[in-house]
Amino acid sequence: VVSQVADKYAIPCVDIVTLFNKEKNRDLLFNGVKDPIHPSIKGHRFIAKELYNIINDNNFLTERN
Repeated sequence: VVSQVADKYAIPCVDIVTLFNKEKNRDLLFNGVKDPIHPSIKGHRFIAKELYNIINDNNFLTERN
């Protein structure tokens, strides 16, 4: 649903699940066996980096008149 709304309004969408699955050390992006659902500190950094790239690549931080 999120990607459909993003497509409809021409808003970039970051598919974190797909990006996590492509990572070699995917297990390091999560909190281990006790919590395999929530991202670890490294996982949160990974997400932040990807979001920053989308924001930066699309000039969302430039001043608009």
